[in-house]
Amino acid sequence: MVHYSNLPDDILLYLCQTMRMEKLHGLMNLSGVDRRTREIALPFVFNQIFVPRPSEDQRSWVGFEKTINVILANQTIVSSVRNLDVYLYDAYSEFEEKLPRAFFTLLFSFPKISSLSICLHDMYCSQIREELGDENDSDTSRTLFPPSLNSLAIPDRKWMFLTRYMLQLESLVIESLTQRNPPSFNKDDIQQLGIKHPGLKKFYCQELCVTERVLAIARSLPNLQEIGLRGGIGRHPSNSVM
Repeated sequence: MVHYSNLPDDILLYLCQTMRMEKLHGLMNLSGVDRRTREIALPFVFNQIFVPRPSEDQRSWVGFEKTINVILANQTIVSSVRNLDVYLYDAYSEFEEKLPRAFFTLLFSFPKISSLSICLHDMYCSQIREELGDENDSDTSRTLFPPSLNSLAIPDRKWMFLTRYMLQLESLVIESLTQRNPPSFNKDDIQQLGIKHPGLKKFYCQELCVTERVLAIARSLPNLQEIGLRGGIGRHPSNSVM
C-alpha cells in the first residue's frame, strides 16, 4: 500500500499544478499537510498576488504596510510571484490619501514577475510618476522592472509612461472599469510605444476600430500578432484584427 508520505515529488508537483488551475482553496489546504508538500505547493499558491483596495468603511491604508512586509519577508513567495494585480481603484472622491511607501516596495520586489495589472484611480498617477522620476527626468532608458515582465494592463493612456521602464513588452492592455470614460490613445502614444517596444505582439484597447487607428498601429508596431479594439470590459475584446 502506497502512503502519501512515500509519493515522489513529481506526483505532488502534478497535484499542485492541477489544483491551482481547478481549485486554489484546495491547494492552500494541501500546502498545510506537511513541510515537503508546503515547499512544493507554495510557488503555486503565490504565483499570483492580488492587492485589493482599502475597505469601503475604512478607506485608509491602515495595516497595508504590515501585510506587504509579511509577504516580502518570505523569499519563497517573492521568487514565486509571476502575476501582480493591483486593484486600488476607488470611486470615493473623499478618499485622497497618498499611496504608502510599501506600495512602491511591493511594485519592484518580484524578480520573476511576467505580468502586471494596475487599476488605480487617476489621483495616484502623478504620485507614481514623481516616484519614478518621470516628470522631471528626460532619460527614459532606465529599466526599473525586471526583464521578465512582458505584459502590462492599465486603465487609461495616462499610465502608458510605465512602459518606458520595461525592457521588452510583448502585451499591452488598456481597459477602463467604466463605460462612461473609455480609454483612448493617439498617434504619438503609438509611435513612442513602437520605438521603445518594437517587439510588441498584443495590443488591446477599448477604442473605436476605424481604419485610421488600425493603420497607425500597423505602421508603428509591425510585429503585432493581435489587435483588439472596441472590446468589452474583459481583457479579450470582441473585435479582433489580424
